Amino acid sequence: MERIILVDLNDNPVGIEEKLKAHREGKLHRAFSIFIFDPKREKILLQKRHKDKYHSGGLWANTCCSHQRPNESLREAAHRRLKEEMGFDCKLQYLFSFIYRADFGQIKEFEIDHIFVGCFQGEVKPNPKEVEDFKWVKIEDVLKDLKEQPEKYTVWFRLSFGKVVNLLKNLSLNFEEYQKLSRKTAIYPGRDKNFIFPALGLAGETGEVIERIKKVIRDKKKIEEKDKEEIKKELGDVLWYLSQLASELNLSLEEIAQENLKKIAEKFNKNIK
Repeated sequence: MERIILVDLNDNPVGIEEKLKAHREGKLHRAFSIFIFDPKREKILLQKRHKDKYHSGGLWANTCCSHQRPNESLREAAHRRLKEEMGFDCKLQYLFSFIYRADFGQIKEFEIDHIFVGCFQGEVKPNPKEVEDFKWVKIEDVLKDLKEQPEKYTVWFRLSFGKVVNLLKNLSLNFEEYQKLSRKTAIYPGRDKNFIFPALGLAGETGEVIERIKKVIRDKKKIEEKDKEEIKKELGDVLWYLSQLASELNLSLEEIAQENLKKIAEKFNKNIK
């Protein structure tokens, strides 16, 4: 018996319920949807839900979707289910969340759906009990088909895919890519075994940012464009040292940023979009 997390409209947990009971009674609960693209972000991996699923069987949907269980984080749940359904795992980036309702007769969906995206190039091994079929499809072809034959797709996919695509266009250089590229310029004593060097550099460059701001307050009382440009350069140095420190500690800068957003959102009971 699988249990899922009931939430209020701000995504605050309010209880735990058996999955099918929550869906029969239409209780608001936490869910997630994963959209996996090829490395060039030109194609999406779609799955066709097994015809015997408790709702939306035989319809095409995003790569994977499910629910967070008690005693696991949302990110842990996403990675767990991606492996269970599609037979692979990859880095995931959190994008946004949205609320939707859908009535399937005896089953009623009422979810706060958290959207994750990722890129993958490799073998897909879907669980035949969950997935009837899968295919890689060009994004523009999916958008076209959604307009012409929306009945082929699940409700949540129809509601979210357009926004996912629009946000994907703005993800030019993400933290993961920056960390990899910046690491190529990391030349210092004891590289890969010296977290002290980037930690001290981070402290020093943070001080440079404060020094720039101090001079503006002392000498000008008003910040000018050239001041902003100088501060931007110093902030870039801060980011570089932060990235190297994360690499020395075998931490993902991308996940640090995502977990921080999630923490702040939970602290202030907000959904970051």
